[in-house]
Amino acid sequence: MTRNQSARRLTRYLSLLLALVVGCTGLAACDMSDGGSSNSSDERTAFVYSTRQNQPVLDAMRPSPGLDDDIAGAVSGHGKATIHSTGGELAPVQRVDLKVHGRTSQAVKRDEVAAAKRIRAALTASVAASPEADVLAGISAAADEVREGQNPKIVVIDNGLPTVGSVSLPQTGLFAPGVDIAASVRAMADLHLLPDLTGVRVRWYGMGEVVAPQESLDEAAKARLTEIWKMIIETAGGSFEEGAQSLTAAQEVPENLPPVTPVDVSTTSFSASAPSLSVTLPESVLPFVPDEAAFLDPEAARATALALAGQIVASGTTTVTVTGCTASAATPEGRAALSTNRARAVADLLVAGGVPEGSVTVQGLGAECPGRVPDLDAEGNLIEAAARANRVVKVTAS
Repeated sequence: MTRNQSARRLTRYLSLLLALVVGCTGLAACDMSDGGSSNSSDERTAFVYSTRQNQPVLDAMRPSPGLDDDIAGAVSGHGKATIHSTGGELAPVQRVDLKVHGRTSQAVKRDEVAAAKRIRAALTASVAASPEADVLAGISAAADEVREGQNPKIVVIDNGLPTVGSVSLPQTGLFAPGVDIAASVRAMADLHLLPDLTGVRVRWYGMGEVVAPQESLDEAAKARLTEIWKMIIETAGGSFEEGAQSLTAAQEVPENLPPVTPVDVSTTSFSASAPSLSVTLPESVLPFVPDEAAFLDPEAARATALALAGQIVASGTTTVTVTGCTASAATPEGRAALSTNRARAVADLLVAGGVPEGSVTVQGLGAECPGRVPDLDAEGNLIEAAARANRVVKVTAS
């Protein structure tokens, strides 16, 4: 072979290689291995749902207007989907890989249909394993999954009536008439009680939809509930959209679901009384030494109280009540003393942060606080998850 022939052959080879590289650059996927092609992306969609008491059970295997589009959108992105529990205690995350492997459009469509079925099956399998409801914890876990991906989106399927956690409606008093929702939610954000939802789209289905034993909400109560969650999502940096249609409910409901305490929604006329602020500090934010009124982390407690004191002073309120609450352990006298001392410890920090001492009232209600959840089993043993939800300090200002 002459030198010119070798050069021409090398030129043809390089031209072919260049054409192949350019062709791969213009395609969604180009697999140069012997295996099948694949198509994936960094898009992330999270679904927050559990089959649980007090709300309709989703029949995820049947069509539901709106939700069908969300599932199809997740699948067409060829990224990843996760399903997050709304039970009182976080459950393991279910992960669904939406990558497709088909070489033809028909094969890709087949893979997408299979991926949609996997999402629906995962939603069906998401059954609460622990008592009570904490949808914000599910949203927080979902945010951790989608935040760093492309087009982050969270789809929430829940009645929006949490009974434990930092937005527990019975404990925070957010649902009460006269409470300034915006001020209370801003205080929660300052205290790092809300997840980071920056850039995340949140679509919500089933807001205010309930089944027995939960009492139904009238239109005023539903409007306030929606206002609460819209404020929470937007204050956390996300965008909020409510699904326009009800989802398809299952005809058969699983037996022996963990109990969820009904939320009192009897107040149907929300008056325009003086704005007030209501914040509940769970032990996850303000931990105490077990069975003592000493802070587990004094510096962190001081920072938390300082942020709350700033909110109280800025609100212009003149009456502040600090209420200590405990679980059902120990004696009634011991619980009353412990809850009072813990409330006083928080009140002292608020005063140090600028709240006038004469405006502060301290009380300890032990295990008799409004909004508490049952924390003893049938044998009288303490249920630790529920007990943890009852160990709080509440601060209200009016």
